[in-house]
Amino acid sequence: MPIAELMIEIARTASASELPWSLCSATAIAGGRSMLNQDSTSFTGPPADRVVSTPSVCGGEPRIAGTRIPVSVLVQCREIGFDDARILKGYPTLSPEDLAAAWAFAERSGLVR
Repeated sequence: MPIAELMIEIARTASASELPWSLCSATAIAGGRSMLNQDSTSFTGPPADRVVSTPSVCGGEPRIAGTRIPVSVLVQCREIGFDDARILKGYPTLSPEDLAAAWAFAERSGLVR
């Protein structure tokens, strides 16, 4: 499913307060992997090479390395019922390993509700 269709589906299935995007994720939709990783802060633990925070990218929000896709957006997709396959279809630049790192980071940092 193309990103635009995924976002329409999300809008149909979620209330306004549950929509899994922020100002940063609008860029993630046009997304793909970015070459801009300067000033990145990697986190410790298993997802360290895949989850980073860069003050000048997505407001410093933890995101998948090389993208503008915040971990919180992925967590919100999962919370409204999307499985990994559906998320990967909507964000084709992500790998299953990226999602595994996002879930590990979210669990460890308390992003999971």
